[in-house]
Amino acid sequence: MSSADVHALVGRDPQVATLRKLLDRMEAGASGVVIIEGEGGSGKTALLSLARIEASARHFQAASGAAAELDSDRPLSPLVEALARLAGSDDADRALINGLLAKGMTGADRSLLGSRELRFRATDAVVGLLERVAQDGPVLLTVDDVQWADPLTVMAIRQAARQLGHVPLGVVVALRPLPRSVELGRVIADIGGLPQAVHMSLEPLGQAAVRELVHRRVGADPGRDLMHLIDRAGGNPFYIDELVAALREGDAIRVEDGRASVARDSTPPSFRATVLRQLDPLSREAHEVVRIAAILGGPFGVSDLALVLGRTPSALAAPVTEAIATGVIGEMGDRLRFRHDVVREAAYEAVPRSLRKALHLQVGRCLAAAGGAPTEVAFHLSAGATTGDGQAIDWLVRAARQVGPFAPTTASDLLRRAIELTERTDPLRDVIATELVMPLGRSGRLGEAIRLAGEVLARTSDPELIGQLQCLLAKGFQVQGRLAESLNALETGLAQPGVSQSMRMVLLADIAGRRFTSGDIDGGRAAAEAVLGQTDAVASPGPMCTALSALALMATMAGRLEEAAEYVRRALDVADRDVSGEAQAWGPRIFLAYYLVVADRVDDLQRAVARGRELDEGGTMARVYAAHSALGLFLAGRWDEALAEADITLADEVWRPMSVLAFAVVAHIALHRGEHPRARRALEAAEKGLDSGGPTRIGRARLMWAKAKMAETDGDPAKALAILEATWANLDSFGIPAEGYDLAPDLVRLALPAGKVSLAADVASGMEELAARCATPSMKGAAERCRGLVDDDASMLAGAAETLRSSSRAWERAGALEDAGMAQARGGSHRDGAAFLEAALDLYERVGARSDEARVNAALRALGVRRGRRGRRARPTHGWGSLTPSELEVIRLTTEGLTSRAIGERLFISPRTVQTHLAHVFSKLGCSNRMELVAVASRHREIVRPEAAEIAD
Repeated sequence: MSSADVHALVGRDPQVATLRKLLDRMEAGASGVVIIEGEGGSGKTALLSLARIEASARHFQAASGAAAELDSDRPLSPLVEALARLAGSDDADRALINGLLAKGMTGADRSLLGSRELRFRATDAVVGLLERVAQDGPVLLTVDDVQWADPLTVMAIRQAARQLGHVPLGVVVALRPLPRSVELGRVIADIGGLPQAVHMSLEPLGQAAVRELVHRRVGADPGRDLMHLIDRAGGNPFYIDELVAALREGDAIRVEDGRASVARDSTPPSFRATVLRQLDPLSREAHEVVRIAAILGGPFGVSDLALVLGRTPSALAAPVTEAIATGVIGEMGDRLRFRHDVVREAAYEAVPRSLRKALHLQVGRCLAAAGGAPTEVAFHLSAGATTGDGQAIDWLVRAARQVGPFAPTTASDLLRRAIELTERTDPLRDVIATELVMPLGRSGRLGEAIRLAGEVLARTSDPELIGQLQCLLAKGFQVQGRLAESLNALETGLAQPGVSQSMRMVLLADIAGRRFTSGDIDGGRAAAEAVLGQTDAVASPGPMCTALSALALMATMAGRLEEAAEYVRRALDVADRDVSGEAQAWGPRIFLAYYLVVADRVDDLQRAVARGRELDEGGTMARVYAAHSALGLFLAGRWDEALAEADITLADEVWRPMSVLAFAVVAHIALHRGEHPRARRALEAAEKGLDSGGPTRIGRARLMWAKAKMAETDGDPAKALAILEATWANLDSFGIPAEGYDLAPDLVRLALPAGKVSLAADVASGMEELAARCATPSMKGAAERCRGLVDDDASMLAGAAETLRSSSRAWERAGALEDAGMAQARGGSHRDGAAFLEAALDLYERVGARSDEARVNAALRALGVRRGRRGRRARPTHGWGSLTPSELEVIRLTTEGLTSRAIGERLFISPRTVQTHLAHVFSKLGCSNRMELVAVASRHREIVRPEAAEIAD
C-alpha cells in the first residue's frame, strides 16, 4: 500500500474495522458484503487496497476489478479482470466466460447486449466460477467505481452476493453517490438489505482526523492559518493530500517550534490548480496526450489516442511513457487510465469549453469512421453537437437501441439527449419520444412513460405513431394492473385510420389477451384467430406467438388440454425459430408453465420455468416464471421452495399482474401453517394487484379461495361459502372451470352443512364433466372427492385419495384421506376412519400444514385415538429429524461438491431456492457455512446417504 493510501485511511478506523470483521467472517467460513460509498478522493480505493492486502496476509484469494466511464461496451470487464487473477479454477471456466463474451460481441450490432440467453449464461458462469473457487477457501472480490459498471457486471455482483451466502466469499464494492441509475440503485438497495451486508458512507473527515493527516504530511502540528487553508479541501483526504503536497513543493509551509504554518505572502491555490500542478513537468507532446485522454474519458488504448491525433502508435510511445512515469496516467491491463478521476476531471475542466466541444466532435467522428461502439460514439458526438446535428442524433438513437434491452435507464438518457438535439419542428422528435416510452417504463418510471405517451398522442397525427404509442400505453397500464385502460388503449389504436397491417396485427395480438383477461372469451379468441389468419409477411413472429399463447391460455382454463398443448407447441416453435428474439421476449413458456400446472406435470413445469428464466434472466418475465413455479411447488407440497419463488415475484413493486398469484400462494401456505397474520397481510396486499382485472385473471380464483379459507378460520363459514360460490359461478359462466377446480372440494364441503345440496351436486357434476375432458389424476381425484362428499360415500372418497396417489399433489391427497376418514367415522367404522386420518396426518406433517395437523389430531382424539401411543410424531424444529426430503437431497448434492446452480439444475429449482434450503439446513443443524455442513454430513452417512452407508457396513 502506498503512502498516499495509508494517509487516505486516516480517520477511517470504523470502516477499517468493518472490513476486518468481514475477513473474520470469511475465515470462519461465512460470507459477507460491504458497500463503500463516497465522493472521489474520500478513501474508497484505499480501503479496497487494505482489504486485499489483509486478505492476502490471511492466505485468502483476492480478486479485484474496477469499472470505468464509457466502458459499457465491454460487458463484465471489471469481473473478467478480477477473475483472471483467481487460482484454483479450470482454464475452462474463464474460457467459457470469454467465449460467451466473444460470441456476443461479434458483428456490428454486438448481439450480447440484446441476447437474454447469452447475458444469463455469461453472468451465471461468473457466479459459478466464484462459487467453485470459494468452496476451496475464502475469496475476496473487490470492485471499484461501480457507478460506472455495465449492467451485466451489476447483475453478476448482485447474483454473487445473494446466491453465494453459503461459501466464504467476501464482496466489497465501492461507488460514488452519483451518477446512480435506477437499476444500480435497486441493486445496491437489494444487496444492502441482505443480513450479511454492511453499507457504509465515507463522510468528510473531522477536524481531528484532518489535523492528523496534515501532521503526517508535514511532520508538525498544523497552525491556525494552515488549517484555515486546508479547510478548503472540505475534509476530502485526496484533496488535503494534494493541497499539502503543492504547498510543500512551493516552499509555502514553514515549521517553527513543532508547528506548521503558511508563509504570509503565499496565495491559496484553487483545487483545480493544485491538482493540475502534477502536469507542469510534462512536455508539450505529453500535455497533448493527457488533454485528449481526458476527452476520451475512461480506460482507453494507445490506438484510440493514435486515431484521434492522427499519429502512429510508435510516435506516441515517448509522450505516453512520460505520462505514465510521472504518475498522471496508469496502466490497466492492455489499456490506460488516469491515476485518479479527480486528476482527469481537473485536466478536462482545464480545456476551454469551446475547445472541449470541438474535441468531442473530433473524437466522435474518428470513432464513428473506425466503426466504434455506438454508445461511445454517441457520447462524444452529443457532447460536441449543436441542435440539428443529424449524425449525433442518429448515433444516440442507435446506441439507445443497443443498450435498451438490458440498460433502460441509459437508453432513456441517450434518447432524451437525442430529443434535445432535434429541432422542435422536426417530426423526428415525436418518433424519438415514442421510442423513449418503452425504456422509461422498463426502468420503473411508468408514470413518466404514460405521461410522455399521452403528450405525443395529443400532438401527432401520424397513424403509425399513434398505433405504436397506444400499444406502449397498453403495456404500461398492464404492468400497473389497469387492464380495462390497457384494453381501451389497444382498441383505440386499432381503430385509428391508416394504421399499417403489421401494426394492426401487433395490436390485435395484445387485444386477444386483454379481452380474454377481461372476461370477453369470444372476443379474445376472435382477435387471436384474426392474427393467425394472416400471412407470415404481415404477422411477424411476435404477434403470432402472442396470439398462440393467448389461445393456449384460453384452452387451458377451459380444460381443453390437448388443444392447449398444440397451441403451446406452435407458440414455442415460432419463438425458437425467431432469430430477432421478438417472440421470445413475451415469454411463451409462461403459458406452457400454466398449462403444465393444470395438466398436473409439476416436474415438467420446473423444467419449463428453468428454461424460461435462462432466456429472460433479469427481465420482468422472470417474475412471472417465478409466480408459476411458486404455484406448482405449492400444489406439490414443497412449500418452503414455493415461498422462495413467490418472494422473487413480490420483490419487484413494478410488476403487479403476477403479484396476485404470488400473494395467493403465500396466503394459502400461511393459513395452513397457522400463520394467520402473515396470511392476512398477503391477502390485503393482493387486493391492490387486482384493480380492474376480469374473472380470468390468473391467480384471482386462488386468491378468492384463500380469502374464503381466511373467513372460515375467522369463524365465518357463511362468508367463506359466499366467496367460493361467487367465484365458481363466475368461472363457470365464462366456461373456464379449470382455473378454479382446486377450490371445488372446499365449496362442496361448505355448501352441504349450509343446506345448499343442489349447489354441491351441481359443482360435483361440473367437476365430473371437466375430469372427463382433462383426465388428469388431480382433476379426476378432485371430481371423485366432490362426488364422494355429496353422496357421503367413504369408498368414493378413498378412491379419490388413491387416484391422487399418482398426482404430484400430496397436500390434496391428504385432504381426500381426511374426508374419507371422517366419512368412515360418521358411518361407524371408527378403526378404518382413524387409519385414513392417520394417513392424512402423515402427509400434512410432511408438508408442514400445522393447522391441518391440529384439526386431524382433534378428530383422532374424538375417535379415542391417543397420539401418545399411535401415529407419527410431528417433525422437530432442529436436528436431523427436522429436515425435509428436499433439504436432505440438497445436503446430499452439496456433499458431492455441486454448486447451487448445479444443484438447482439437478432438482429443477432456482439457485435462490437452493439457498433457501441451505439457510434452513444451517439453522436446523447449527452450521454456519457449507464446509461445516459437509463435515457434519460426513458423520451422518446413514441419513444423508443410507445406500452408501449400507454398502460400507
